[in-house]
Amino acid sequence: MGDSARFDTPCGLVQANDGSLIVADTGNHRIRRVEMNGLVTTIAGSDSPDGSQGYIDEPISILIRDKNSFYVSDYGWSSIRLVTTGDRQSVVTLGGGSFPGLKDGPLSDSALNRPAGLALLPDGELAFADSANGLIRH
Repeated sequence: MGDSARFDTPCGLVQANDGSLIVADTGNHRIRRVEMNGLVTTIAGSDSPDGSQGYIDEPISILIRDKNSFYVSDYGWSSIRLVTTGDRQSVVTLGGGSFPGLKDGPLSDSALNRPAGLALLPDGELAFADSANGLIRH
């Protein structure tokens, strides 16, 4: 499956609602979709021909948000990103970014250090492992 895609250190893997797999291709700085027929496409990351898909440094974990969006923990950029697909593709940094650190508060004003695992709490709030800070945050 996807032999020609040349994955480099794939880490996170989640099944989308349509049955395809969404893969955090960590070493290639990309998020890839693997269709059930084996077709592999880049849906976010440095393979974007016009730059609209945003830079992702080291995607580690993926969590489906809804039909057209998912969360990504960007280990290298020390951030949590929201990737939107479909007609309005975007990659938005929700928290952290570029420099690792530790700052509590709302995600949009936080500093993170190597975020990893992601989960949605029953109330819809995002929780994540802030791995290098040794914390579970939400």
